[in-house]
Formats: sequence, structure tokens, C-alpha cells
Amino acid sequence: TQAKALLEAVNNRLKQQPNNLQYLYLQANTAVQLQDFGTAVGAYKSILAIQASPRIIAELAQLLHFLNKGEFTEEINILLATTFSGLWSCLHNHFAPCLNSGAVVLRFKLP
Repeated sequence: TQAKALLEAVNNRLKQQPNNLQYLYLQANTAVQLQDFGTAVGAYKSILAIQASPRIIAELAQLLHFLNKGEFTEEINILLATTFSGLWSCLHNHFAPCLNSGAVVLRFKLP
């Protein structure tokens, strides 16, 4: 299928440019579409190791929640707490600059 071909092309590009956020996000989304959840989780975690954003954190938390059959794990709870603290920071600091930049100051590595 086209999605499989796209994922293969993106994986090849990531071998050359492993920290390319656009390729990593495309990898995550395409992998979810193909139900290759292990690849998707790895891609989301790679993105977060480079640059965290509430949206990416929330997408990863949602995927992990789905994979754990609706159960909340410690990792999911950490992700949700991080997301809400990042969003609160944006709201507290006049929301618009955060929306325009798309950036949150957090950078971390998940277990």
C-alpha cells in the first residue's frame, strides 16, 4: 500500500537524518495508520527527546493508553502531568506566544 511505501521511505530518510522532527512525526503518524504501534511509540519518544510539546506528549499518552487497554500506567500519568503543566505554563504566560512558537521548554527521556 501507499502507507507502507511511505513508512519505508521515511525510515530510510531517518537513517540519514535521525533527528529530523518532520520525518519522525510522519513516521509516528504513518505507523499508527498501519497499526505498527511499536514504531509509532518509538518515533514519539524520539521526538520528545529532541523537543517536547504538549501536543506530542498528549498523542503519545493517548497511544499508550490505547495499547494498555484503557489502563493508566505510571508513564501515562507522567505524560499527562507534563502536558497539563506545559499547557498551564502557556496559559499563565499569555497563551498566544506559546501557540505561535509551538515550543515548550521541557526536554526529557521517557522510560
